[in-house]
Amino acid sequence: MYQLPQEIWNQIAKETTLETKAAKVAFSLNELQAEKMQILWRKLEEQAGTPSWAISSIKTALPLLVEKDAIAQWFQEHPEMYDLRQALPEILDVKEAAEMMGLERNWNPERIQAFQQMLTPIEQPLMRWQKSAELAQKQICSPKSN
Repeated sequence: MYQLPQEIWNQIAKETTLETKAAKVAFSLNELQAEKMQILWRKLEEQAGTPSWAISSIKTALPLLVEKDAIAQWFQEHPEMYDLRQALPEILDVKEAAEMMGLERNWNPERIQAFQQMLTPIEQPLMRWQKSAELAQKQICSPKSN
């Protein structure tokens, strides 16, 4: 669940109106940049004190949560791609994001609650996502990285 080729994220970026600057950058990255972004994002989350058990869940849930309207729009415009809907489930709020991650990862109620609190307020994890995407884009595109 949730693993998609970067080209799908690229299509969503090109064909919809994204809400966040983070998604505008992250969804537009090429495959190499996206891989770099994931590494940088993990480091930023670790530096922020995010528990290791939550980092991959934040990276999974946050884009689905903050860009739910763009993702829904993309599926409306591409009904032939609806088989991918399971990989991009609709998450309407932070509580639902925590419950979905908890169900998928067999978390106990305390961990689900802790995860929900990590996403509230959403601005902090969103800022780290944006920073990691921007850094990845700069590092891969800079002459020093070639």
